Amino acid sequence: RPVALAFTPDGRLLIAEQYSGLIRMYKNGALLATPYATVSPVYTGNNESGLLGLCVDPNFASNGYIYVFVTRSNTVQQIVRYTTTGDTGGSPTVMVDNIPTNGINHNGGGIGFGPDGYLYAVVGENGSSAADAQVAASWRGKVLRFVTATAPAAVPLSSPTAGGPVFSMGHRHPFPL
Repeated sequence: RPVALAFTPDGRLLIAEQYSGLIRMYKNGALLATPYATVSPVYTGNNESGLLGLCVDPNFASNGYIYVFVTRSNTVQQIVRYTTTGDTGGSPTVMVDNIPTNGINHNGGGIGFGPDGYLYAVVGENGSSAADAQVAASWRGKVLRFVTATAPAAVPLSSPTAGGPVFSMGHRHPFPL
């Protein structure tokens, strides 16, 4: 079940498969037999969990980084960075941990880089936690923003919420970014 796509600057297409955790690569008119990477573990307890987001770093040509948003369990989601070597990704590095989920629905998962160079990620309100979308201290129902120059990712100094990554709040289910 392909759920996210991202092009590298040289024209290769990365395809995230939601339930298998595979990131496939389409190159020179063909789907490569060997996956770019296998994200594991991937929690697939409902139709809105799994490998949910994929994006390419704006500096991919020099650093080879791609990022994924993945549901790891019925309570935890993560943003993980992979480093590209040739046509494969390795060295998975957890950039953001403990993104909340209740393992049911409205998990969010869209990620991408803004024109400001920050990594943005959307998190749903998880259905049964709808009131959290209006609570600034919760990450549910939010658009989060991170600096990826270090691992783990950091909160930008210009964050609108002091000391936290919340960029925008009050969202029900912002699945794509």
